[in-house]
Amino acid sequence: MQSIRGDGRRNDDALSPSTGGFPATVAAGRFVSTGAPVASIAAVTSPQDGLTHEYRVSVVITVTAYTSGTINAQVTYQDDNGTNRTVNIPLCADGGTYAAGANAVGQWKGSIPIRVNPNQAITLLTAGTFTANHQGSGLIEEYR
Repeated sequence: MQSIRGDGRRNDDALSPSTGGFPATVAAGRFVSTGAPVASIAAVTSPQDGLTHEYRVSVVITVTAYTSGTINAQVTYQDDNGTNRTVNIPLCADGGTYAAGANAVGQWKGSIPIRVNPNQAITLLTAGTFTANHQGSGLIEEYR
């Protein structure tokens, strides 16, 4: 039997993917076709509850026109050791090939787990130097 805290969350510290926890979407967003990096696709701040939290950050980028460069999907956050991180999310192209970033026309998908301290901002974005148009969506899920 599992106990539930007053805020509706389970009492066992952040059921994680390794312990069978289930994800709940805490932030999501879409962006329309643009030729520039997107500063924030989705963002959330972890609860100020004294616990570390585990999240899965996912993105889908559709490159509609491409000339040069690489479109990176990134997540910024402070990890559970107090270190500020900017992490590139590896992307998988339509054909199943993985790359550090989107570098051709098509749909690119990626997802990574992260672990953060309480009261820390998490932001999903696109970055890079490129001549291309891209659109897409992303979400941040917390394992509970």
